[in-house]
Amino acid sequence: MDSQKVYHSIVELLYNVVKNDKLKYWILRDLEYRQQAVTLVNDLITLEKEHDAKYKDEQWSTTFAKAIVIITDTKLRFERLNDRSVEKMYQDYSDFIAYSNKNFDTNRLELEHNNLPFTSETVLLDARITPQKVAHYDEEELKKKEAKLKEEESRKKTEEYNQQQWGAAGAGANAGQTQADQQAYNQAENMFESVMQNMPQPPTQDPRFYPYKTKPKWMPTFKIVLGVIVIISAIILIAANAWASATTFTLSDSLDKIGNAQLQEAMMKWHLNDVQNGQIVQGTKTIADINNVKFHLDTTQGTGFMMVFTYILYAIPAIYLGFICFSKPKNTIQKYRVGYGALIFTIIFFAITIVQIYHYANPHELQSTWDKFFNKYFDKSDGYSTTLVNEWWNGMEDVYPVKGICAFMDVALAFLSLTIVMCLVTCFLNPKQDRQKIALANAEYQRAVMAAYQGHKYNMSPELFDDEDGAVLRPKSKFSLWLESKFKKKPKTPKEDNSKSDNDSDDKKDKNK
Repeated sequence: MDSQKVYHSIVELLYNVVKNDKLKYWILRDLEYRQQAVTLVNDLITLEKEHDAKYKDEQWSTTFAKAIVIITDTKLRFERLNDRSVEKMYQDYSDFIAYSNKNFDTNRLELEHNNLPFTSETVLLDARITPQKVAHYDEEELKKKEAKLKEEESRKKTEEYNQQQWGAAGAGANAGQTQADQQAYNQAENMFESVMQNMPQPPTQDPRFYPYKTKPKWMPTFKIVLGVIVIISAIILIAANAWASATTFTLSDSLDKIGNAQLQEAMMKWHLNDVQNGQIVQGTKTIADINNVKFHLDTTQGTGFMMVFTYILYAIPAIYLGFICFSKPKNTIQKYRVGYGALIFTIIFFAITIVQIYHYANPHELQSTWDKFFNKYFDKSDGYSTTLVNEWWNGMEDVYPVKGICAFMDVALAFLSLTIVMCLVTCFLNPKQDRQKIALANAEYQRAVMAAYQGHKYNMSPELFDDEDGAVLRPKSKFSLWLESKFKKKPKTPKEDNSKSDNDSDDKKDKNK
């Protein structure tokens, strides 16, 4: 966490406190609150000594120490804190704001930011609080306590009266108990509704929350390039496989096209193997008898539904990663980052694809599959030899587009490899998590939840959230607030709502009559 930013935040907070009469009064009266203010000044001293922190080229710890002494009219001890991390000092800053918000009903934004220039002289002048102000706030607190005592007495009298009524009611005791249960249920329901109204949204669910350290400006362009490459890779891969699948032949037709009479005469005599009593023996069928069986250049390639299914599998990574790269980002996370799930899925899928189609890129690899095919399915008598198989394959390369398909597969492999490399680079260059910001967001959310359960509303630090352009949110100016008050549609007052409901009930009564 940046020590200079923490120093600036504490200085602005203390000045906002010094110029607020109500908070000065509570520093005077509330010893815990006073000690928190002293701790903030000690944090300033520590930041100045250990980090050479300054605000507008000045160091302010002495000024604010004098200001707190003026407010309290008491001798106080200020000192440098040992073994104090910047994170703990920022925690002191957040705790002070939370305490002010909870106990003194202050606006967080008024405490956090200051747009007015100030000097040491103005701080010391603003720190003075007149006896009249102190007496005014004392009187207000006394009135609040008296009102609270009266309310407590009224509640006790009501409870005593209800107990007397329930004791004398006799037969109506059950009805009274039912009414009390209903009242308790209504109170619990109202309390639950109040808590849910004040319950904040977790920062991690807010689209303005960006939990990473950097925002690479090149990432949106890089994502487009990555999306184009992965789509091109899939298109070339499917096209190359389609070309290879479209190249079909029978063994008899291939011999006819090669046009080598001696080769054709020799191979047409070869017999297929047959299995009898669990043993492989010479069969009765020759190449001429299987003229209805069509082959692909790759003997292991599937046909029909399996071929279509393979094309769909090839397209899935391109659709998945392409959608992520080209879809409009809904937040800054999607704008400056690519999810690891999509990247790893694409890497694994394309790596498996490369292993599967590698033999397509080399005519010699294809030839080896045919060597295994002939060696497995044909009898070794009747003039069978690997020399004739090699001669047949050489003729196949001349009459079928074997070399063209292999070259196309080489291009597909190059694009697949390029996609994998780009995905690996993206994994490495993706913004790293800002653990301090995430920890701060969790702490702020816990404070907001606790405040909601106590019936208060807690505003989380706006520094956690970014606006649409990535800038940290700041409070609205007075001019913007004035425009909103003038031109924003005013909500209906409770009187208007009540009068409207009364009119509706009157109309219903008239209809019933």
